[in-house]
Amino acid sequence: MNYSEEFTDFKQKEFSSCMVSERDHETVIFDSSVIFKWYHFEKEDNLEISKMLYEKTISKCFHVLSPDLLIYELVNIFRFRTDIYPELLKKILEEISIILIFIRLENQDYVNAYEVSRKTGSSIYDSMYIAISEKYRAQFVTADKKLYRIFKPLNYGITMLEDFLS
Repeated sequence: MNYSEEFTDFKQKEFSSCMVSERDHETVIFDSSVIFKWYHFEKEDNLEISKMLYEKTISKCFHVLSPDLLIYELVNIFRFRTDIYPELLKKILEEISIILIFIRLENQDYVNAYEVSRKTGSSIYDSMYIAISEKYRAQFVTADKKLYRIFKPLNYGITMLEDFLS
């Protein structure tokens, strides 16, 4: 059983009480711009903090929640920004499925993302991360400056990668 399967056995209320009791584990959401830096180092900034977050995620110091959408985005980034071999991509995806908690989205999550999208003019895909971060009261961390500039002025819980551990 992977981390996502363990998590889906909980109901949201049970998850919240479990998280309160595990004060040493922070619940966060990393988008694909952060996760990509874990595996690709060419022309990337903030690699030290990215590596630190990777290590903390591997050691389960963080509960990292993610929609399945992250996989699509990540594969797309690898497709257009790298030339990795399919075997390596497969290994990366296998590792991610073990260390991240992929949550099952409900209809209301899509509605919430839709409302965020209408309010900000951002895509449904980007807005989904905000909707999830609000639902689970988790900090949303991104390395995407454009995304940060859209969401931050409206007081959404978004943090830039370089500011996360400071």
